[in-house]
Parts: sequence; structure tokens; C-alpha cells
Amino acid sequence: PVRGNDGGGFTEGYMLFGDIPTFKIFDASENAYYSATPSDDIPWSNNAFNWLDSLQAISVLDYCIELHSGANLISFFALPEDVSVQSVMSPLGENISGVITEGGACSQITPGNWVGSQCSLSPEKGYWVILNSNIDLCLNDAYFTDPAFLYNLHSGANLISFPSEFSVSVPDAFPDNIEVAITGVITEGGACSQIEPGTWVGSHCYFHGTHGYWVITTKSVAFTYDLSTLGRIKSNNSFGLTFPNGFEVRQSTHQAFYFIENLNLGNETSNEGWILAYHGNTLVGARQWAGEIIDIPVMGYDGYTYSKGYLKTGDIPSFKYLDHYSGKLTNLYNTVTPQWENNGMYILSALEAGNVIPQEIILNAYPNPFNPVTTLSFSVASEGMLQLSIYNISGQLVSELAHEYRTPGSVEYNWDAGNHPSGVYFAQLNINGTYYTQKLVLMK
Repeated sequence: PVRGNDGGGFTEGYMLFGDIPTFKIFDASENAYYSATPSDDIPWSNNAFNWLDSLQAISVLDYCIELHSGANLISFFALPEDVSVQSVMSPLGENISGVITEGGACSQITPGNWVGSQCSLSPEKGYWVILNSNIDLCLNDAYFTDPAFLYNLHSGANLISFPSEFSVSVPDAFPDNIEVAITGVITEGGACSQIEPGTWVGSHCYFHGTHGYWVITTKSVAFTYDLSTLGRIKSNNSFGLTFPNGFEVRQSTHQAFYFIENLNLGNETSNEGWILAYHGNTLVGARQWAGEIIDIPVMGYDGYTYSKGYLKTGDIPSFKYLDHYSGKLTNLYNTVTPQWENNGMYILSALEAGNVIPQEIILNAYPNPFNPVTTLSFSVASEGMLQLSIYNISGQLVSELAHEYRTPGSVEYNWDAGNHPSGVYFAQLNINGTYYTQKLVLMK
């Protein structure tokens, strides 16, 4: 019903003969109004019946993606009119060094100056975004991607987007006629593998808004996401990955996943802890053991400094078990461990415990939380160079407590944070090129 002005005071501002009404559509889930374009502009007249074939809402929204230091695998369910990398990434300033997608990249060589083969963003693609510190990427006046977009995938690994701000499970998202051609889905720090038709296992068997995905196929397929079971709950970009203290791993744009079906620890170690992946002495992956099949993300060298010491194609990782209670490391063995390859997914039927390795260096802080002084303590097993530094949550160095040559023994350093604001800090210990980290909470 479109009301007209009948001359009474209460109808002032209503339609007059010949006026053309405008329309809006209200989205209750977003509590937002969107301007709508009618299929025809029909002038108003009293007691008329007018037919419009459609009302088309071109909705825009503002939203942010939570990003962390290092490599972030993201996609966009909505993009602004200007889709150039320079424009979209401008809020990140000099914190961002590059944007990588399948078959192309764009690099910021000087502030605001981007070069590369893929310097515009597409709604159907996923992107690795490389950052120097934690920061949110916020987009304004972004237009929604058509959820019925047709994705054309080639055989092998395809880096694609998810065209919704909400979530749906991996098996529900793929139409039945193409699901058999999908062997696995990989995202930042997580994977989901189809081990037999219709049976999916892994730590991340959901598609989430703002995340990017490598979809691995055995042949070329075309599909549209089935969003009929879409959950109306938004997720932020963080998967909430956690690591034990002193065993943090920086995300790389190159990663593979080793699925562990069974873990045989014998009687010497409790069944509550973490499986750690190593390349030589470099920690390259970690996942908490939950008593059932898990996928361990194993990072590879991607050319950035944070990935120095990570695996390269053809390398073979080794595995250890970190006991949650005792802090002991136990070597784990497998009959044959497949060679590492980017975006690889491998299933190891079982890992067996070997000799126990005493965890010689554990970085402790007491008290923690603290105000304003805390004591950092650890034991040095062999002589060498030692460096102990404090960083804020943005990765900025705020204090260097030690940089010296030490002989074996117990060590303590006090940090007085009286001149620093409340918040989260990180103590980083470097002994002969091996790093250990402890989270600190300053509460004033």
C-alpha cells in the first residue's frame, strides 16, 4: 500500500498524482535497510493496482577481518567498487608487504606502490596476506558476492573463496554430484580430508566467512556452494589456534598436513599433550592430541624470513610428543613418513613412542599476571650466546633484558614494567639460535 495526500494535515508528504515512489528492503538478520531498484518506474495514482516484476536491492556493508602477523589465508564475501589491492589494502599501511593468490602476487615495494601480476582482487579467489604485525583489515561500502557464483576448478589445488559471511560444513557445502571428486580442503592451519566417500575427517571441516580455501580435486569440476544448511552465526577470521608455551609456530603460506590416526605412547607418558613436528631442530607444526585422528599442520619455506628453517619439497619432518604435565619430549616414529610438499595431505596410521628427551629449557615467569615486576627463570644446558627480549602484542621490542654469553646453570632476570601500560607482552629467549616464548600479562 502506497499512501496518497488527501489534503488532510496528517497526509502531508504523502504521494501526489504522478509521483514515483522509491523503495527499501529491511533485513531483520542485520537490522539494516537497503535501497531497492524497481523493475519499472510507475507513477502513483489513487486506487491503482500496479505490478512490479522485481525489487533489486544492491546492498552494501562495512566489515572487518581480523589479521595476525605473518601469513593470513583470507577471502572476501563482499568487496567495494574499487577492487585494486592498493585501495583495499590501504588501511593496513606499511604493515602489509604482499598479497599472494593462485598463480599470481602483488607486492608493496614502497608505501602505496604495488606491483605484480595480480593487483586486483576477485570475489571467487582466496588470498595469502603477509603482515608485519597484528591488525584488522576493514572494508567500507562493500557489495555482497553472489552466493550462486559458479566456481570452475581444475584438477589439483584451487585457491578459492567462500561467498558468505556465515558457516556451513564441508560435506554439506559440496553438491553430491561433485563431492566424490574432492579429496580434501585446506585452510590456514587446518584441513579436512575425505578418507572414503562421504566420510570427512580433520580439524577444520567447516567453511567460514572471510577464510580462504585450497580445494584439492581429482578432475576438473564446476560447482556452486550448497548454502541450504548455512548457519546464521558469523565467525571472525581467527581459528583460535593455540600452542603450548615455548612452542609457538609462525604460519607460512606453504603448508602440508600429516593426519595421525593412532598414537602409541606406552606406559611412560600420559595421553594428554601435543604432537610436535620438526625439521631438524626447527619446530614447524603442532597440534594437541585428543585421542582420535588429528591433522598436524607442517609449515614450509615460502621465501619470507619468518619461515627460515621450515621444510622444502622433498624434506621429511620428524615428530615428538610433549607431555602436558611433565614437560618431557618423546621421540615418535613411523615406518614410512611421506616427503613434504606444499598443500600435501598424508595419513600416518600410527606413531610409536621412542626414547624420552628431557625438556632442558623451560621459560617460566612468576608472578604472571604481574604488577609491575615479574621474574623470568630458566636453565641453560650448554654454554653459548643468550638473548632475552620483551615484545608487546604488536611485535614491537619494548625491552632487552639480556644479550650475553652464559655458561650452564639456572638463570633469573627481573622485568620492571612500571613504565609500560597494562596488556599482553611476550618474553622471547634466544639460546644459540633456538627460540622459546612466554606470554606475560601486566595488570595495573
